[in-house]
Amino acid sequence: MGLIREKGGHGKMQCEYAPMLFQQMKKNYEMLPENFSEAKLNDMAYAYSGFSPLLCKILEEGDRVKWAGWPKTMLGEDLDPISDKDPRGTCIFVIGGLTRSEMALIRENLPNIALITTSALITGDKLLNNITNI
Repeated sequence: MGLIREKGGHGKMQCEYAPMLFQQMKKNYEMLPENFSEAKLNDMAYAYSGFSPLLCKILEEGDRVKWAGWPKTMLGEDLDPISDKDPRGTCIFVIGGLTRSEMALIRENLPNIALITTSALITGDKLLNNITNI
């Protein structure tokens, strides 16, 4: 969407982390698959007519590897690995917002995720209003 700027500020906000290389992520996670069919409902790209949201692809990878390497606390300590026998499933917390279509994709394609929580539900109107206020 472009540069993130402070409202009324004079320049870009300071980032203490490396910028995300979206082109590389798009390629690594096959966000724009070449062999796409809207008839295949088990493909995450069907909801966006050939585009798979990055969050959904990352969660799909985590689910595929049974979250191996993911269970780390803020202090860096390993937690007990998630047991296959645990019927409760996984909870996802998304900070920053989630669209209803992303929620539907996660629910349909990742049945092990039992609860999806987000800080905001993003709609088209909210997105456009936020863009025009920059």
